[in-house]
Amino acid sequence: MATHTQGSMLDILKKKMRQAKEEMENARDSAEEAEKRHALEIKRREDAEAEVAALNRRIQLLEEDLERTEERLKSATSKLEEACAAADESERWVVVVVAVACECVCERVLVLPSVLPSFRVEVLEDVYSGAITMSLITATNTLPYFTASTVLLID
Repeated sequence: MATHTQGSMLDILKKKMRQAKEEMENARDSAEEAEKRHALEIKRREDAEAEVAALNRRIQLLEEDLERTEERLKSATSKLEEACAAADESERWVVVVVAVACECVCERVLVLPSVLPSFRVEVLEDVYSGAITMSLITATNTLPYFTASTVLLID
């Protein structure tokens, strides 16, 4: 009987060893799986941190671009204001030149010799009706030609 109790104790020990070995393999598999999940989580965290860093850099570049664009807009606005002021001044000078030209035409027409009475009457009618003034304002390119031809007629 002693052998039988020893045999059954041996069987019990073998059974317990197999159970312990299975538990150890299961624990090892679980540990390996946990390590894989942990490594995957670390990789995901590192990827997320890299993406955040890239987005922060992009934000910084966009802010710098916005600042440069605002400066260019400010400069362009300033230049536009200067151009508008120059255009206003040019318009004032055109009005002055047209007024002076009309005075010159009127003076020259009045002193035309009596040989050209029909021309004098025609030009005076045009000046008083505003036709010459309007043509000088709308077509300033013809002003030098008109005054030159008027001078030629008078001389």
